[in-house]
Amino acid sequence: MKKTMLLIAAFLVAAIASAQLATPGASIPPLPPGPLLNRTPEYCRWTVVTEGQTANAPKPQKSTAAPKSTPPPKKVTYTKSGSIIVEESPSGQVWHLSNFQVTFYPGRPVPLISPESGGDDLYTVDFSRADFAGLNWISPETYKGIASLQGRQCLVFQGKVTPWTPLEMYQLESQASDAAIRANFEASKGGGRPTELNFHFDRSTVMEPAIVYIDLQSRLPIMLLFGKDNSQTRTYFYESIAPVPLTLPPAVAQAVAQEQQRESDLSRPPAPP
Repeated sequence: MKKTMLLIAAFLVAAIASAQLATPGASIPPLPPGPLLNRTPEYCRWTVVTEGQTANAPKPQKSTAAPKSTPPPKKVTYTKSGSIIVEESPSGQVWHLSNFQVTFYPGRPVPLISPESGGDDLYTVDFSRADFAGLNWISPETYKGIASLQGRQCLVFQGKVTPWTPLEMYQLESQASDAAIRANFEASKGGGRPTELNFHFDRSTVMEPAIVYIDLQSRLPIMLLFGKDNSQTRTYFYESIAPVPLTLPPAVAQAVAQEQQRESDLSRPPAPP
């Protein structure tokens, strides 16, 4: 309850700061020197809490399901130890290991290993490039000034994001593909010439405003507001940890060894006949 009240208070402070930045005629202070967004320290733990109504995801065709109420907060915790990052949430545990990510899903004893990926949305992180999802639009061009948030001076950036989960984006892209197929079918009726199918979905058409507050001293994000009318709030909490390297669990080490062996076998030139 206490944390919820703090988050609500922080949201109100951010909304006030956002309104102040939008005041007509207000001068924007020069962008201070230094990085716009830092990576977390080599040994660190941070938690990301996202609250609010998600984007209006397209409902499946012929669905009679009632609209969902505001979902509970989504909490993801990351532990960084050198080059290893462990991501933990109710959806499972993910070990990010340079080129690989090893995922443990609830109820599945065998992990899933896959190439490190993500970073093109607000919900997955490509740790080869950054430590935070959905902030790759931060730039000198999107800088809007300095504001106080939670007692800290923050750089403020305003831009646009796609506030859809990967599943929601898949639904949108599927609907665009279905529409292209239907259009082709209608054009070909009566012996007409079929049109060229275009399955491309332009993600820029579903982008919505966002505002992020970056701590002026650490250059790490403190809060992100995004979605229609800033309907979603993402808050970042940080804590230091002892500089002790993480030890890979046997299941993770085995999965990585098997994948490395598989890649080695695939790259080996074929034996002469």
